[in-house]
Amino acid sequence: MDKAPVAQSLSLQVSIAQNFECFFKTCPSLYREIVAPFFVAYWERTITQTAAVFCTALAYTQRQLQAADGSAEGTRKLLSAMRFCLDAKLPRDTMEWLDRSK
Repeated sequence: MDKAPVAQSLSLQVSIAQNFECFFKTCPSLYREIVAPFFVAYWERTITQTAAVFCTALAYTQRQLQAADGSAEGTRKLLSAMRFCLDAKLPRDTMEWLDRSK
C-alpha cells in the first residue's frame, strides 16, 4: 500500500478491514493491539506526507484520526472519514459497509 495511490490503498484497506472485523470478532483485544494501530499509522503518515491529495483542510483531516478507538467499529469510522476527506468513489457495497459506522 506504500506505493499505491492513496485512493487505491483506501479501497484495499476497506477490504482488509471487512475481513478482519469478522476474523477478530471473538478477540477484540488482539484487534485493538495489533490490527487497529496499522490503520492509524498508515493514515497518520499519509496525511503528513501527501496532504495535497485530500479534499479537506489538513486540520480537519487530522482530527478524523480520532475516530479510530482501537475497535473494528472505530476502524470503519476512520476509513469512512478518510473516504470523505479524499472524496473517493468506491463500489456501492463498500460504501454501504462504511456507512454502517454512522
